[in-house]
Amino acid sequence: MAAFTGLVDVDLVNVFDRVKGKGSRVITTLAWGDQVRVLGKSGGTLKVELGLLALGGNATKLEKQVGFVRPPSKSSGFTLNDLISRNKHDPGVLKVDFVDVQQGDAALIETAKGRTVLVDGGDNQLFARYLASRFPGTSDKKRKSVDCIVVSHGDADHFAGLTEIHESEKFTGINLGEEKRKRLFIHPKRIYHNGLAKRPGKVKGTKKDRPDEEMFGKTTTSKGRLFVTELENDISNMSPDDLNTFFQAWRTAIRAWKKSGPIEVKRLSRRLDGTPPPVAFDFLADEDITVEILGPLEHRVGGKGALPFLGKPSPKTERDPGTKQVLFEGKSASHTVNGHSIILRLTYGNCRMLFAGDLNEESEGFLTEQHKLGNLDLTSEIFKVPHHGSADFSVPFLRSVSPAVSIISSGDENEQKEHIHPRATLVGGLSKQGRPTLDEPLILVTELAAFFKVEGWVVNDPSKVKHRTQQADREGEWFAFSRKAFGIVKVRTDGRRLLVFTYSGKDDMKEAYAFKLQGERVIPEKVRKG
Repeated sequence: MAAFTGLVDVDLVNVFDRVKGKGSRVITTLAWGDQVRVLGKSGGTLKVELGLLALGGNATKLEKQVGFVRPPSKSSGFTLNDLISRNKHDPGVLKVDFVDVQQGDAALIETAKGRTVLVDGGDNQLFARYLASRFPGTSDKKRKSVDCIVVSHGDADHFAGLTEIHESEKFTGINLGEEKRKRLFIHPKRIYHNGLAKRPGKVKGTKKDRPDEEMFGKTTTSKGRLFVTELENDISNMSPDDLNTFFQAWRTAIRAWKKSGPIEVKRLSRRLDGTPPPVAFDFLADEDITVEILGPLEHRVGGKGALPFLGKPSPKTERDPGTKQVLFEGKSASHTVNGHSIILRLTYGNCRMLFAGDLNEESEGFLTEQHKLGNLDLTSEIFKVPHHGSADFSVPFLRSVSPAVSIISSGDENEQKEHIHPRATLVGGLSKQGRPTLDEPLILVTELAAFFKVEGWVVNDPSKVKHRTQQADREGEWFAFSRKAFGIVKVRTDGRRLLVFTYSGKDDMKEAYAFKLQGERVIPEKVRKG
């Protein structure tokens, strides 16, 4: 058999470290649509070259690796030659990875033709590390082209981690060591955001806290309601004095990336007056992928685009989102920036995915009203749940989405970030309001899909600790765990079928579900294992 580059043509295929024999082990699992180099046949198995895929979702090394794909069981109905196809899939497989970044959101979208879209990036280095291992071998002269970066809104847990991609370029390492493996050089062609740029927390020249209503620049009052009118288009052109620390770092990253080529930086919204949204995702049209901009919902005040200030749920009304109209009061900067997240609905064949940022109950109410009026459609098979599973949600909104698969990105890694996400009420609501044709709609949580290994007691040696925490200073020893598998949720679809799976603590075990997509119907199927 001559060597060829093929695509995995079943849902999951285990790859072993040797042809057969005692002590052999699974080194990775290939998934539907993955590209792999087949070197030939060896002892009735396929010999494949893996590289990154040899290390699955926890890749940290760049060395190429050889593995072996064994013949499937007779009961599977497949032959060895069925597992990896020489032919291009038609239609191709769209891949979406919802990456575990602890308390935050980050997703990587890859099309069959190799286009990439990043949606948010968490607030730490985890997304940058994942992408560096996913796209190895970049350099200043050989940058990974990213078709689009979408920043749903300006909270650090959604975009500060994108700055870490730029920061990774500075890693030098020793003898091609670990630091060099973490480097990623990219050039984003497009950067989309919601236009709300946060100002510094303190009023300039004072120690006074900036009022919420001044957090996004100029405002105006119309019909008794306060609106933000200073909606930025290209944040990188703003003065750093007008930005908080996280936005200053993001501005620096964009300006640095612009040196390697032009970048289209602009805000996205959906006009309530019926004006078509801006052209943004036409670069995906030749793959029959459409992306609708459902939010933020933009008003017109004095002929200019404007976003209303949102408030907090009033304690005067008991929360009963299924039957009562909840009242909101005050002017909350945090609720405003969250509620005006960019909301995208991606459609590929019969598969629709709703990326819902950090929507809250008030903004979900606005979207639900537009859905009922027929001005937009929220119904989606895949639902990236808003705000990490916050209790600030609307049951009618969940009912409008009617998801078959809900994905919650959460992880409270320290006391400061503890929000009890996801909330039990939200998980219960998702289950009850899921697709009516499914007895068991899926709810996947990134932090629950992670696997922690017990390491045991660790003794603190102050002379060997570079960055000492208060706990390390206080305790001589503590009981430790390590994260063996991050809670990445992977979605694969060709528009007619849907595969959703996660990793586990065992290399040969995956939690996987498959469905057939027929219009509004989502029909469970058997996972096709090689």
